[in-house]
Amino acid sequence: MNRPLLTRAATIAATVAAITLGEALQTYSDGDVVRWIEEPTSGAEPEHPAPVLKLAKKDAATPAAAPVALAATSNDSVKDSNNGTAYGIAGILLGLAGLVAGLLAYRRAAQAR
Repeated sequence: MNRPLLTRAATIAATVAAITLGEALQTYSDGDVVRWIEEPTSGAEPEHPAPVLKLAKKDAATPAAAPVALAATSNDSVKDSNNGTAYGIAGILLGLAGLVAGLLAYRRAAQAR
């Protein structure tokens, strides 16, 4: 059967209880290195446990988290919405004025020779 990769990954993830993510090294400014590689055994947590990702099957009775609507902030007012456009137009006009002034100065310097 040729199922899509995502479906196969979801099937595999649903059957695995915990996955060790690998070795994590923590280096301090004084040069000490702590290796977070110890695997938990018999319920006792080691001093430097390896990072573990625990997966659980989705229960049909457990509802999915509802999306949270973002509240409007005080900065979202209508009068503030056009400031970017006004500053953009002012910047373009000042740039054009600078270009004209530069070209006029260039022409005057060329005529003075």
